[in-house]
Amino acid sequence: MTLFARWRPKLGINTWLRIGAGVAIVLAFFVHESENYQYRFVQQIEAFAYDTRLRLFMPRTVDPRVIILDIDEKSLNAEGRWPWSRNKLAVMVRQLFDHYHVSVVGFDVAFPEPDPSSGLASLEELAPASARTTPSSRPGSRRRAPRSTTTAYSPKRSASIR
Repeated sequence: MTLFARWRPKLGINTWLRIGAGVAIVLAFFVHESENYQYRFVQQIEAFAYDTRLRLFMPRTVDPRVIILDIDEKSLNAEGRWPWSRNKLAVMVRQLFDHYHVSVVGFDVAFPEPDPSSGLASLEELAPASARTTPSSRPGSRRRAPRSTTTAYSPKRSASIR
């Protein structure tokens, strides 16, 4: 009798089928997690487990620190049709920070195109010709303005910045 045969357990066909099924399931989960192939059944189980975890462990109250500012029909009637100009959105954001003292603002809005009503073209026309031709003033330029040579903290300088 060989050494391997001596250590090999004597397992029945049912046990080998269970081992094979277990290995196949583990391999299927590895394939799913490596994102080579997505099993819809596993995705549904993951979604169900996530929803259940949120239902069980989330607080039942609303967090007073989070406020959603919604652009509704009343706002559209008062301010005009969407999309609003970037200037109008900038005024709204400034009011949120200055008047309401918010810490963070997030937008769930796409800004796919430049805003022609923002006045950027007018500012570029007003700029002197020498400023328009310097490489650092062109959009996308990699040349940066020279840095200040002062490295120490200066109360006079910081007060003048404010």
